Amino acid sequence: MRLGFVGLGTMGAAMAANLLRAGHSLTIWNRTPGRAPALLEAGAVEASDPAGVAAASEVVVICVSDTLADAIRAIGVVNVQVIPSGVDIPPAIVAPDEPPFALFVGRLSDEKGVDVLADATRDLPLVVVGDGPRRDLFPGALGFLPPSAVHGWYDRASVIVLPSRREGLGNVLLEAMAHGRPVIGTDVGGIPSVVEHGRNGLLIPSDDPDALRGALTQLLADPDLRSRLGSAGRELVRARASWESVTARTLAVYREAVEQRPVRSRGWRPVLHRV
Repeated sequence: MRLGFVGLGTMGAAMAANLLRAGHSLTIWNRTPGRAPALLEAGAVEASDPAGVAAASEVVVICVSDTLADAIRAIGVVNVQVIPSGVDIPPAIVAPDEPPFALFVGRLSDEKGVDVLADATRDLPLVVVGDGPRRDLFPGALGFLPPSAVHGWYDRASVIVLPSRREGLGNVLLEAMAHGRPVIGTDVGGIPSVVEHGRNGLLIPSDDPDALRGALTQLLADPDLRSRLGSAGRELVRARASWESVTARTLAVYREAVEQRPVRSRGWRPVLHRV
């Protein structure tokens, strides 16, 4: 059995724990580092209990970032693999609109740092795609759009920004980089695992509107820098987060788990999670 949990809260973790005890294998999706151990806390994995069905030595956890992987290792799981989420890579880079503008895509909530974004972008050209409890900060926000429309905005924008206070990975950044766009992200969570400052984007401290405004102003005014960072980001995504790469690496982890784990009883299957 393969299940996905986008938000691994108490109820989802408890459900997963019961399924694991019954011998099912699960793929768990979760991108918030603070909630990464929720499944294990619910009793799915007891690192100190070797008699448990999902003892730590029998578990394979796939995480989308090093930050989440560290959280899982900290509770005793040994076999932790890091494979980012897969993204579509357009066949070519499209020239952005002129004059240049910045783009934010995501939930309009405090954890995304949208209050910092609003402060930093006063009088700067910005398009906001998303909705949420802080919609009041961006009355002109376009709301949530279908993926095809979001990808169209990636093509039109010159810079994509994600000023999060916490982030498991930041899939928006991977998508933007796939379109050859430079990105600005905060140095929190899994963002530094995909954004290398000065090479494929700019990293700034969280909760720092001055730093964010400075990075936006720099990129909006420098098309050569935007092109260099965007091209480097696209190559990183092609190598690490294309569907071909992610699929091959995920299948390799599953294959190893099946081939190398001893079969204890009829119908036993290895326990795998994706966090």
